Amino acid sequence: MEQLTQSIDVITLCGADGTVRPLRLRLGNGEQSMRVDILRVVHTKEVSRPGSEGQIFDCFGRVGLLECRVEIKYCLRSHVWLLLRKSF
Repeated sequence: MEQLTQSIDVITLCGADGTVRPLRLRLGNGEQSMRVDILRVVHTKEVSRPGSEGQIFDCFGRVGLLECRVEIKYCLRSHVWLLLRKSF
């Protein structure tokens, strides 16, 4: 998997119990954007380092007909989604 840190747009489902589940993400901007539909979340991990609190989601997704694996992070303090790793 290619490792990087890039801001992304994410559509999520927020449960009544406060859980967050990513449904779709968009990489890039404008004409150069790519859409990834999240098929399933394999693993969720809480990160509690000072200044870097958040959740990391290890997911399987689909870009067109190609299945891929992505790792994304939601930063609690800044309310920003980051793409950490991708395999496409």
